[in-house]
Amino acid sequence: MMRNSRNKKLISLSLFSATNIAVCCLIVSLGCSDSGSPKKPTNQKPPGQANHSDSGSPGKITDQKPLGQANQKEQLTKTLKPTIKLLEPGAEPRTQLRYSLQAETSGSFTMDMSLGLTMETEGIRQDIPMPHVQITASVSCKESTPDGGMPIKVTYDKVEILNKPGIPPELLAQYNEIMGSMQGMITSGVMTPQGLCEDVDLKFPENFHPELKKSIDDLKQTFNSFAQPFPKVAIGKGARWQVSMPFTSEGIKGTQVSTLTLKDIRGDKVKMEITTEQTAPVQEIDVPEAPGGKGQLLSYKSTGTGKSEGSLTGFSDTKYELNETRNQTLSVNGAEMKMTMKQGLVLHP
Repeated sequence: MMRNSRNKKLISLSLFSATNIAVCCLIVSLGCSDSGSPKKPTNQKPPGQANHSDSGSPGKITDQKPLGQANQKEQLTKTLKPTIKLLEPGAEPRTQLRYSLQAETSGSFTMDMSLGLTMETEGIRQDIPMPHVQITASVSCKESTPDGGMPIKVTYDKVEILNKPGIPPELLAQYNEIMGSMQGMITSGVMTPQGLCEDVDLKFPENFHPELKKSIDDLKQTFNSFAQPFPKVAIGKGARWQVSMPFTSEGIKGTQVSTLTLKDIRGDKVKMEITTEQTAPVQEIDVPEAPGGKGQLLSYKSTGTGKSEGSLTGFSDTKYELNETRNQTLSVNGAEMKMTMKQGLVLHP
């Protein structure tokens, strides 16, 4: 019974984590840089839109309160700032790329999530069939803040759980109960011109599942784990840079390093490739279903590859793909539990 309960929790929280990874990537990948010529060599800050200036402190946390619901306790969860390291500046000509969205810009997208899960406990291997999740969402940008930040809001308009052969009815019901409760959820935040997020907030529908609420503070704090910020200096085609910061997932604390490569700039079109790696040390974690409520993480590693492309002048033509494989081993009361999860995310207009 404990093993089945733990499996259900892993499935539920991993799905929630995967969904928000996609939303975070959406917020930063839908940003657009200077609508002038992005190939023009310059060491000056790009002019951007008239109502968007470059922020001198892209990771600064303001004193502004988050946009929480009136009946929720208002508190600011600090969004951590990642470390950005330039590896290769790329070919000439180079330009200092910055995001710049016009006020009142809006768009819509569809996100498809596919997951594969294998569990091994007490020598018993189990391949768990998982439904396909499709989310239709809308995104909008309001007038910029005085320091050039772009307030972006993503609304989950529709969440569909699509059945596949071999999925037990009780598992499908669980997906509908937990993932279906995300319909109507709103993710908002302020994106800086460099591509970092701050003042992140989530608003929940009335039937939002309580299991998902437990991860909200961790998600807000490590929102920038999923960002695609540009380096401060001018870059050109072939440029490579790393984005490193802590992450928290299902109570597990570790480090994520993403490597971004600028594959192409053509007019207002930009293409990037992404690789990610998450690692975590041995640590004690909460396992509510176990006697004593504690377990130990013995190993954790996640690797992923992806790509993004889109227009630099708006929300249209934006595409994003990410494929990740995560392996982790837990010890609960002396018994090892191994998990391998493969997830695929595809975002398109």
